Amino acid sequence: MIDDSVPQADLEAAQQRQQRRQRYEQWMERCILGGISILFASMALWAVFDIDAVLWAGSFALPLGYVGYIAINSASPMKVRDEREMQIENEAGRLAIYIVGLVFVTVTPLATAADTTGWFDVPEILWGVIIAYVFLFTLTGATSWWVKRQH
Repeated sequence: MIDDSVPQADLEAAQQRQQRRQRYEQWMERCILGGISILFASMALWAVFDIDAVLWAGSFALPLGYVGYIAINSASPMKVRDEREMQIENEAGRLAIYIVGLVFVTVTPLATAADTTGWFDVPEILWGVIIAYVFLFTLTGATSWWVKRQH
């Protein structure tokens, strides 16, 4: 007679881990979606009633939702994302950086040349976007360097 109680126990334990992982993930998603929903609702209420306090309150909801997301992810006793989900997130992040990098590397020299030669007056908002890209790439490079040093 084959004893299959051990594999069944392992299966049940794996299912319980998956359920806990999904529960933490749902809480994290609710934090973000709650913050976004409150922000948009406050913007709609502000547009109708023109009460600045409503807009200010809604503006704090999204950052608080993000803090909740980070807190749940950090405090959970297990990894919330499994290996497959982490690989998907890494690939998506890498693709986003490649696209943003391509836009940055293409637009910055063209905007500089066009503005300097007087061919086209580059709007201030585009310079702001370029500066934001510089900040984004500096932050990405610094965090990548720091994480590599930690491992």
